[in-house]
Amino acid sequence: MRFDSSQLQALGTIAAAIAALIALFVAWDQGRVMRAQQHASVMPILAASVSFDQIDDRVELSVVVRNDGVGPAFVESARILSGGEPMQTMVQFQDTVLPTELHDEFIFNGGTIRGALGAGRQQPLVSFIWTASEDRTPAFRALLGQLVSDDTHLQIETCYCSVFGQCWIAQPGEGARAQPIRSCPNLGDDVYVQLSSSHIVGDAP
Repeated sequence: MRFDSSQLQALGTIAAAIAALIALFVAWDQGRVMRAQQHASVMPILAASVSFDQIDDRVELSVVVRNDGVGPAFVESARILSGGEPMQTMVQFQDTVLPTELHDEFIFNGGTIRGALGAGRQQPLVSFIWTASEDRTPAFRALLGQLVSDDTHLQIETCYCSVFGQCWIAQPGEGARAQPIRSCPNLGDDVYVQLSSSHIVGDAP
């Protein structure tokens, strides 16, 4: 079968168009891969932990947020929950989380969690410090047992973004993966401000 010059020209035009489309797809795919690599190279991963420690005559319950990722996390908000319910006042926190014997005479510390948290860095969210005593020992043991046996008793939820504006909500719960979100919601004041605004300081340990 022979082709005349006009047919050959048309075939050449089609082949050139197909080659251009292939080149365009390859360039787009390479750009997509490069963008994904750039995002992965600075991806933050926030994790929260609760510790219960005794040093000398002081017993401390602390909540710490750390960045286990490879890039800075821009933390927008953090919440403390118990059984999935946010703790918004000190009275609510005490009644829900703490044994009655631990409602008084503690030092309450904390600060803002908002802002940049570098890779490998951590930031205290809140802490409670009591003076150890025989009277409080059963309450300390009860609280520790509750924290160990029930991972819903004290939970932390954070919302944060990367340098590229990708945002996630770190869900509470062991092994829970952060869920991508378009932007972090405005949850009002920081946890420390919410709790301390309703906290009447007792006798410091």
